[in-house]
Amino acid sequence: MGPGRLRWEDYPDHSARHLPSVTPNDAGLMALQRSAGNRAVQQLLTTPRTVQRYRPAGSMNFGAMDSGTLREESFKSKKNQPWISKIDVNFDSVVTDSTGVEMPKGSATATYFSNAHALPTFTVTTTGGPGGLPTKQGSFTVTRIEGVGYNDPTAAEVIANAQGESALEGPKRGAHRRYTKPTAGQLPREVSASMHLAVFFNKGQALHTGDLNLASHGCVHVSDSKLTQLNYHSVVGRTTVNVKYSGDAKRKFAR
Repeated sequence: MGPGRLRWEDYPDHSARHLPSVTPNDAGLMALQRSAGNRAVQQLLTTPRTVQRYRPAGSMNFGAMDSGTLREESFKSKKNQPWISKIDVNFDSVVTDSTGVEMPKGSATATYFSNAHALPTFTVTTTGGPGGLPTKQGSFTVTRIEGVGYNDPTAAEVIANAQGESALEGPKRGAHRRYTKPTAGQLPREVSASMHLAVFFNKGQALHTGDLNLASHGCVHVSDSKLTQLNYHSVVGRTTVNVKYSGDAKRKFAR
């Protein structure tokens, strides 16, 4: 998110549909939940024996960034599909963005879970938030994944006010319509949006497509085609995101 847009603290809480799946393998726990009458937990515990999806099939622009070697699909097995087990974000230097604001710069390294389908580790260049809105350091777990064309709430509101709500699309009406709608003859991957391919890991903080010459509002900007692979192969409730500061960035931004 660039300057002038929403603070990450202002993002709404993640909905229950983003909770990780639970495997019904504990009869004692099931009995306890039945006796307690907790329908929400019972529903999670009685779902089919599957692993949490990368991103639910049918999500906005699902598969829109597919290529000959990379396709978006549902995640059903930690042993039989490639998936990223951790993303290590390390900010190690300080640079000045195009508006004169100092921000941290570094890299994000994606490491795959070790199975027969694991792909090679890869690294992308990143920039983060400035002193007033820093990217929080710590270890987190991916909570939500959005596709190409996704906008933060403030950007979506700007689009709706300027072009009308019909310029946006999404699974729900009103404030939940946050995807830029392609115009006639335009592909989803060609639209303008503030947070393409967002992988959320700490409230409203996410790795997403962003200008490396512009400080974020706490998110991690990535400007690399590998972001699609990172987005497709991250798993809600399983992929960890470790953010740390070192060198000059640690002295300047670490909190």
